[in-house]
Amino acid sequence: MPAAPGLIAPAHAQLAGSRPAQVSINGQMATVTPSAIVTRTGSVLVPLRGVLERLNANVNYVAADSRIEVRQGGKVYILRIGQKSAVVDAQSIPLTAAPQVINKSTYVPLRSLVELFGYGLEWDNAKKTVRIDTNVLPTELADHRAALKAAGPLGVTIDFVDVLPSEIPRLLDAAKAGGAGLIQTRFDWATVQPTKDAPFDWTVYDEVVRQAKARGLVVVGILGNSTKWASLLGTSELPNEWRFAAPKTRELPAFQTYVQKTVERFRRDVHAWQVWDNPASYKFRAAAPADYRKVVKMAVQVARRADPKAVIHAGEPGGLNLAFLNDFKQDGIGAIIDGVTLFPVSQWQPGIAARPEEVARPFAALTQHLSLASDRWIGGLSWPSIETSGNARVFNTSNELVRERVTNTFTPQSQADYLVRAATLSLAMGADKVFWDRLRDDAAYDVVEPINPEYGSGLLRRDFSPRPSFGAMRQLANVVNDKPFTGSISLGPDIIALVFDNGREGDMVAWSPSGRGKMVLGTEDPQVAGSLFVQTRADSQLLDSAGLSAGSGAGAIELSARPVWITKIGAQTAAQARDRRKQNGSKPLSLTSGGGQTTPGATVRATFGDDGVEDGLSWRKYLPYRGQAVQFSEVDGQMGLMTEIPPDIFRPADGKPFIFFDVDDDFLFFARGVPVTITVKLKKARLSAQESLSKNTGAFDIEYNSATGSRSTRWQEVEVGEGTVEYKFDIPDASFGNVNGYDFKINTFGSKQNLTFLSVTLQRKGA
Repeated sequence: MPAAPGLIAPAHAQLAGSRPAQVSINGQMATVTPSAIVTRTGSVLVPLRGVLERLNANVNYVAADSRIEVRQGGKVYILRIGQKSAVVDAQSIPLTAAPQVINKSTYVPLRSLVELFGYGLEWDNAKKTVRIDTNVLPTELADHRAALKAAGPLGVTIDFVDVLPSEIPRLLDAAKAGGAGLIQTRFDWATVQPTKDAPFDWTVYDEVVRQAKARGLVVVGILGNSTKWASLLGTSELPNEWRFAAPKTRELPAFQTYVQKTVERFRRDVHAWQVWDNPASYKFRAAAPADYRKVVKMAVQVARRADPKAVIHAGEPGGLNLAFLNDFKQDGIGAIIDGVTLFPVSQWQPGIAARPEEVARPFAALTQHLSLASDRWIGGLSWPSIETSGNARVFNTSNELVRERVTNTFTPQSQADYLVRAATLSLAMGADKVFWDRLRDDAAYDVVEPINPEYGSGLLRRDFSPRPSFGAMRQLANVVNDKPFTGSISLGPDIIALVFDNGREGDMVAWSPSGRGKMVLGTEDPQVAGSLFVQTRADSQLLDSAGLSAGSGAGAIELSARPVWITKIGAQTAAQARDRRKQNGSKPLSLTSGGGQTTPGATVRATFGDDGVEDGLSWRKYLPYRGQAVQFSEVDGQMGLMTEIPPDIFRPADGKPFIFFDVDDDFLFFARGVPVTITVKLKKARLSAQESLSKNTGAFDIEYNSATGSRSTRWQEVEVGEGTVEYKFDIPDASFGNVNGYDFKINTFGSKQNLTFLSVTLQRKGA
């Protein structure tokens, strides 16, 4: 049956003026005098007396201050003429329409009050009748905030699409055993409504929610993604295409109905909602920010009608895309959501190790400079794991060096290490909740070069056997579920040391991003030069990331990228962490950059080759990126980096048309529209007579992050001849925030010639 007016305005409600409507209570038509009406915006208004009294409500209108008091079920609902909100238990709750006086009679919005009473309500469009069912027992609105707080900071994502019924309890038992207090799952639209106009089938999610509640797990729901018949890419037979694409415009009312019915059904037991499962542009659509904001606004309005206390988050495309998040201020999105869920791991391309420390700078900028809702959750932490040599179907590279590097980098142990580093840093930065992306491996993976980032990313393998990361999650939970972040005793490229303490007992986690850190554990400081002293106790233990013994709780240790836990640290170390945090006040945690040797206002530059310069402008770390130029060539005694056109025009992906760059964060990071000049030096193009006639010229542009999203400079044709040439690009609106893991790139896709680049410099205007 179509949704009731006030939730989705049906087509007939868009006509000017208002029309009479009928009201049915438990199957019996109710006499309404004067008549109930449907407004031009689709809300059903009823006279103050009559219908509400039949719903066991006592109503009173105080003319002196235009106040309406409705008493029902031991509660008092206070409404005012002209105000589109009600006050219930000192909380303001939105209404579908404001109470108003029409022809000397006071009218109130029926849907809002009926749902606050806890009764069922549907709109019969054919008979222009509101059907109310009081057999749905009134229920108190759930205290979602209290439930979320009690669940602790750690969660894990579980996808129940295509899961066998017998696997639901196994997955939930594993989540509980692994230390998660929250589970995040998509209430998949395609699962509950696979065909248009079909009744909703909640079988899977009723069981998930019931069993999660029985285990004391708090459920966080994801609203979306598309069902095939409503998807913009509905003609595709690939689920990962049509499922993640936005709904068609004409199907947005159907999406609203899905949101309303989902939130309404689970409003007692699902304690937070996220709109969409990561709105990355390549999955959503080209105009992702504007389209996503539209979907969020619709979902929030509908969900709050179904559950006025709903906690609702928006997502972001990945990599802590600050420009995307800043745009939430448009359309008032930032003011209506309760928080944002961030996806830092999208900063790295498949096969590229993402240092969790890189998240600190954009997270601090988000906290300091963007006025968004207070909740900041980290979602989708992920790290692939390669365990055997039989992974040909997920590899797509003939480069044995890349294959070896990927295999050695993405191991089960490195996954556990990444989990601990990323999660503890997230909590130290101020994240309220942290979710691991997958509890269990997916059943199948697509081929991605050089590796699918989702391959082997579960805490559990497909056969439910645990990886070291499962133990790491459990060890992490043993600490942070009882001990909040207290402060740090070291932050930098050589040592990161974070303390979690509850006032009675404290633990510390430490590692060295550079691999050069030294630490001494003991009851007294032995004053070892170049080492960090950590006071311990006689019963202190040294544990690895998975919680296994890693040695004595006393003595000198060499730190590496693999984190270690020191349990039951001494009072001196705990006090040191508290004092350091107190000194920093409300300033967010920020790590020492350790990047280029630049100062504000200076020029940063890069040259190429094995001995190439990276002076505040980095390029080497992108060599494994898809499409990144890797071929070096000498030009007049100077090494250059050559972009390559594809050898076969029918296989454009075989080319190497890009050079990626990262501007040192200390030089320029997420400043809103800073004018800079980029100077590119490269070898002149060399054309044969035939190529000159056919205009097979070399050309390139620069794609960069701006204050308004990704932008491109002019398409620059390269001068033909001998020697070298320089081109300057004035960029008036640079806003380098490491979107997609880099700040700008040279793009030669479409060039008719291979081009050899010698140097790139970047300077602030006026510097």
